[in-house]
Amino acid sequence: MASRGIGSCAQGSMRSYPDLVRQEFPGNDSIHILVGLSFGYEDPQIPANNTKTTREPLEESVTFMG
Repeated sequence: MASRGIGSCAQGSMRSYPDLVRQEFPGNDSIHILVGLSFGYEDPQIPANNTKTTREPLEESVTFMG
């Protein structure tokens, strides 16, 4: 998405409100909502949009099986 100028942000707080999410996106009640993803064009004038975090190397945070 970033290569197309679109910013994104994981929304982990959605897992605390599954009923609200299901109201907007009805479907199978056996599906558990863990996170959502917000995306759009960020406004660089807003200080929060200039916050950058570091990431662990892929091999330290992911286990590939198979």
